[in-house]
Amino acid sequence: MSFKNKIILFTSLILIFISISRVEHAREITIIEPSTKPNPFLIDLSSSFDEYMNEKVSKVNIPGAAVCIVKDNEIILLKGYGYKNINSRDSVGIHTVFRLGSVSKSLTSTLAGMLVEDKVMNWDDPIQSILPEFTLKSESTSESLTVKHVLSHTTGLTRHAYTNLIEDGKSLDDMLLALSDVPLIGPVGMHYSYQNVAYSIIEKVMAASTGKTFEQLLDEKLFLQMNMKNSSASYEGIVSNPDHASPHYYHRGVLRKSKISKKYYNAAPAGGINSNISDMANLMMGLTGNKPWAIKNQTLDSLYAPQIRSYIKYKYFSSWPKMEKAYYGMGFRVLEYDDKKVIYHGGYVNGYRSGIALIPEDNIGICILTNYPGNLAHTGIRDFLNMYLENSEMIDSWQEKSDLLVEDFPPSIKFPSELIYP
Repeated sequence: MSFKNKIILFTSLILIFISISRVEHAREITIIEPSTKPNPFLIDLSSSFDEYMNEKVSKVNIPGAAVCIVKDNEIILLKGYGYKNINSRDSVGIHTVFRLGSVSKSLTSTLAGMLVEDKVMNWDDPIQSILPEFTLKSESTSESLTVKHVLSHTTGLTRHAYTNLIEDGKSLDDMLLALSDVPLIGPVGMHYSYQNVAYSIIEKVMAASTGKTFEQLLDEKLFLQMNMKNSSASYEGIVSNPDHASPHYYHRGVLRKSKISKKYYNAAPAGGINSNISDMANLMMGLTGNKPWAIKNQTLDSLYAPQIRSYIKYKYFSSWPKMEKAYYGMGFRVLEYDDKKVIYHGGYVNGYRSGIALIPEDNIGICILTNYPGNLAHTGIRDFLNMYLENSEMIDSWQEKSDLLVEDFPPSIKFPSELIYP
């Protein structure tokens, strides 16, 4: 073989070696992928609760229900059960709209937190500085009442002051005017006393602070930024949606379909918001701190901070054996449950019951919506919490911590500063 041919052969061998090395290197790169394995203990939790819901709906004569569970920026269960209407047997889906009842208070306070972030109002703003015409029985109480007192049920008013006027269909203006004659049980900030009429003062505060109606603010702030596409705060909003669940009631032991009532839409911040389980899942992603472009963790901390001891353990939570103490924050109950801080609220209106619960430190939340007056939305959350707490150590020990950062502003959502107040 000539010297020239030897050089060509040697060069060719070198090129082949380099090529093989590059292929092997490329192969090594392509097989190195981030782990995408789901947490098996979360899958078991989701499956177990799905079985629980199926059993309850089928065996306890429940017309319909929907549930969502979120954990670590993921939805691990989102499902409808049973029927929207026991007469037509239309199935509940993830977009079926229910009434939320008093869970509306939690959405309202979340909206208030977003407005505080926008600096158009503050937690410690005196109500009279925004609504000079509003008065209570005592002049000193009227002057010292703040936004925080309204949202924490520490107004000094007697429990459920003039809730009967909501049932009678009175306007919010008339009901707020009537509060000036209600005897007070003590100074503001000192006593827990659950309210519906007084809580709805926040609607007027928001309107005066922004120049927009409560419904507009819900649509433009809360619903838009939380990606809640089928939620509303009016009677028309639910009845005009063909995919809504009908309320039911028991008559002589028989479950019957009822009509949607207009009651409590005149106190919408306290009990007049409609939503579906898909929208509530999106909301809970924000309430567990996974939508910082919509609401900051600092604001959530303010909402979840205990403001007043509620002393309702034996009345509403007698069947929750692991519960130690109960407080009220702003629009949320704050429970000490088996050494965990649980953020909770329940709701009942017009034959619908609902419940929402979060464990902020564990980044987990659950919501249950039903269209009957039974107890599933309340006890179902208790049973889920017990299931989760029994398995939380295994869930946490397996969970791989992601290094991915949440984007500051998703392209489909407007940043709050783009919403201009007149």
